[in-house]
Amino acid sequence: MRSERRRPPFGFTLTEVMVALVVVGVMTGVSYGVMSRFKPRAAFRGIGAEIKSLIHQARQQALASGVPVAVLLFPNYQETGFQGRLVLVQDSSVPASSLFNAAATVNFDNYDPSRPANPDCSSASHCPDVSILNLPQNVTVGPSTGFGTAALVFPYNRITTNVACSFCKSTGDQRGAIVFDDHGHATFYSGAATVSGGVGGASFSIQGADLGNASVITFVVTAITGSVTTFQQ
Repeated sequence: MRSERRRPPFGFTLTEVMVALVVVGVMTGVSYGVMSRFKPRAAFRGIGAEIKSLIHQARQQALASGVPVAVLLFPNYQETGFQGRLVLVQDSSVPASSLFNAAATVNFDNYDPSRPANPDCSSASHCPDVSILNLPQNVTVGPSTGFGTAALVFPYNRITTNVACSFCKSTGDQRGAIVFDDHGHATFYSGAATVSGGVGGASFSIQGADLGNASVITFVVTAITGSVTTFQQ
């Protein structure tokens, strides 16, 4: 009579379970290391996309409303946890009260970024809302090197890109502004004064402190079309 082969019991031995746990632990550690490196880069690209969207929104709002719309940049403005603030604000269509009229009571020279409500309003209760974008922790405006013009193609090689911000003040909180008119054209301001070197366009960069060398995004805005393009190192 032929004997039947004894079938192995179902399940795993203790050794097999331990080996499997070790393999899972190693794979989890590797995955965490990879993800921890990718997460800051993804967040950095995300803030770059938000800034580009804010600038594009300002241009579209100016075209739709027929009133100038500005993106105000405050590289050195600080609150707990961040340094750097952008404010989208609709400017006045009346030159005498324009934010960029140096003779106006409230103008871009004395504009307070900590209270960014539109200054062109009769009272605090009637001030329209503005859009505010704060740079996240470890992201700042800079560096001063930026992109060299030789690295870019026409027409961007005619725009100053090797500075942290080509239209910002060099003193104080280094504020600067991009203003879109009702035709979508862009004008650049250093305080309440226009920037003569921004005829072709202007730029500014942001950098991520924890991303090493590939951590700079440069935003280039052309004057005639008002388009915004980004370049990343």
